[in-house]
Amino acid sequence: MAPNGKIYSFWSGGMTCYGACILMVNLTLLKMTNNYTGWNELILFLQTITFWVTVRIQNEDPIFTVLFGNW
Repeated sequence: MAPNGKIYSFWSGGMTCYGACILMVNLTLLKMTNNYTGWNELILFLQTITFWVTVRIQNEDPIFTVLFGNW
């Protein structure tokens, strides 16, 4: 629960929206790229996955009180 008594705070909602934007931008870049060598797909995949892994790690650690307990 957020400090203001609400279940979902603006910060965590904004981070979720930001993650969705990262996903859409990476998919758009992949669609617009015409040089499929394997490296660009790997880098775009890692950029997308790294954001969600970071959010998950922060969610597991009670030091990050804003994200802790959202998942």
